[in-house]
Amino acid sequence: MIKAVIFDLDDTLCNASEVLEESLRTTFKENLSHFPGKTVEEMVALNRQAFKDTFQDPSVPIPSASILIWFRIFELMNKKPPIKAIMHLVEKVWEENTTKLKTTPGALELLEWLKENRIKVGVLTNGVFMSQAKKVAMIGIDSKIDCFVTSDMCVADKPDPKAFLYILDRMNVWPSETIMVGDRIDNDVLAAKKIGMKGILMKSEHTKPAENEEKADLAVTNLMEVKTYMEKLGVISNPNYAQV
Repeated sequence: MIKAVIFDLDDTLCNASEVLEESLRTTFKENLSHFPGKTVEEMVALNRQAFKDTFQDPSVPIPSASILIWFRIFELMNKKPPIKAIMHLVEKVWEENTTKLKTTPGALELLEWLKENRIKVGVLTNGVFMSQAKKVAMIGIDSKIDCFVTSDMCVADKPDPKAFLYILDRMNVWPSETIMVGDRIDNDVLAAKKIGMKGILMKSEHTKPAENEEKADLAVTNLMEVKTYMEKLGVISNPNYAQV
C-alpha cells in the first residue's frame, strides 16, 4: 500500500524555471549599467553559459551554485565580480520571482486529494531552506505538506540516496510504500527507483529527451494524473496516518 508521496518542488509543484527566465530578463533589462555594451539577449546567453559551466563541476553544492553562476557571468566578461552588485542582482531576481510564481497544473487538487485519503505528503528539494520555504509559502501549499526537506537540512543533494533516506526516515515510511514525483529523470525518478520507491516524471518544456519517459513508472503533464495512477494501484486510506 502507498502511504506517502514525496514531491520535488521546482518545476514539479511550482513553475520555477519559467518564472526564473522571465525574472532574469527583467533584472538584466533594469540593470544593464552593470554590463556595459551588452544587450539583454547577450546577458541571457551569458547566464546560460555560466549555468552550464557551474554545473559541469559535480562537486559544487546546489545551494552554492545559484550564487556562483553570478560570479561566473562576470568572469566570462573578464570583470572582477562585484560583491555588492551581485547581492543586488540576486535580490532583484528573487523580488521578480515572488510576483510570478504559481503552482503547476493539478498540484493543488492532488495535494487536497492526498490529504483527504490520509496519504502523507513530503517535499524533497535541492536548495537552501529559506529560499525554498519562501516558495512553498508563496504558492500557498505549506499547510498541505507533512514533511519538508532541503539540501542544507539533510546535508545532501538529490540524487544522493542520503537525501531520500533522510526524508523517508522523517516520514516513517519504507521506500516500497512511497512514490517520488519530480521533473528530473536523474535527480528524482531514477534516484528514487534505485532505492525501491516508485518514480513519476512531471514533464515540462525543461524535461530531458522523451526517451527518458520510459524509465519512469509514469510520465505526466498534470499532477492529477498521479491520482488516477494511485487509484489503479488500489490506494486506500492509511489508518496509521499521522502528521510528521
